[in-house]
Amino acid sequence: MQEFPEFINSNNTINNSIIFEKLFTAPKRAFAFIHNHKYEKYLLLIIMFNGILNTLEKAVENKLGNNFSLWGLLFFCIIFGGIFGYLTFLCYSFFTDITGQWIKGKATTHEILRVLTYSMVPSLIVLLLFALKVIVFGHALFSTDFYLDDYNLISRIIYFGTTFLSVGISIWSFVLFVIGVAEVQQFTYGKALLNVLLPALVLVILGIVLFILVDLFSH
Repeated sequence: MQEFPEFINSNNTINNSIIFEKLFTAPKRAFAFIHNHKYEKYLLLIIMFNGILNTLEKAVENKLGNNFSLWGLLFFCIIFGGIFGYLTFLCYSFFTDITGQWIKGKATTHEILRVLTYSMVPSLIVLLLFALKVIVFGHALFSTDFYLDDYNLISRIIYFGTTFLSVGISIWSFVLFVIGVAEVQQFTYGKALLNVLLPALVLVILGIVLFILVDLFSH
C-alpha cells in the first residue's frame, strides 16, 4: 500500500473516511486505490441505499401515494428498493463490461460494479434531501393531490432547493462513474464516456426490438 500513503493510517490500516473524502476532492486517485486494492467497504449498503432512492423517486413519478399509505410506500421502497437496486447495478455493470470489451476494455463486471457503486456515494446526499422533502410534504408528495401552490414560501424554497441540489449531485455521480471507468478499463475519458453511454443505447435497442416482437406475435 506504499504507493497510496494518504489512504493508510499509522497502524497500517485503511482510512475509510479519507477514501470517501477523496471521491469528492481527488476521484482519480480514489478510484485507483479502490481498484488496485479491491476495496469494498460498505459496498452492498451503498447499493441498497441507492436502490431505495431510485424506488422512492419512481413512487413519486407514478403517484403511488394514490393507492398506498405513506408508511406502506416507505416499507415497499426500503425492502424492494434494496433488492432491485443490486439487480440494477449488476445488470448495468454487466452491459458496461460487454460494451467495454467491444472497445478493448480490461475490467470485469465486478470491477465495474465496484466503480459504479462508489461513484454513487454522492447520491447518498440526495437520499437525505429526499427525506427532507418527505418530512416537509409527507404523503402528498407521492400523490396527484400535490400542488406546490398549497404550501408556503419556505416549503417551496425547500422543494426547489433540494431538487436543484439533487440534479447537481447526480451529474457529479455520473462524472465520477466516467472517471472510475477510465481507471479500471484503462481508457481515456472520452472512451470511458462512450463505454458508460453504450449500455443505455444497447438496452434501448433491445427494448425496441422486444416491443416490436411482442407486437408482431400478438396479432
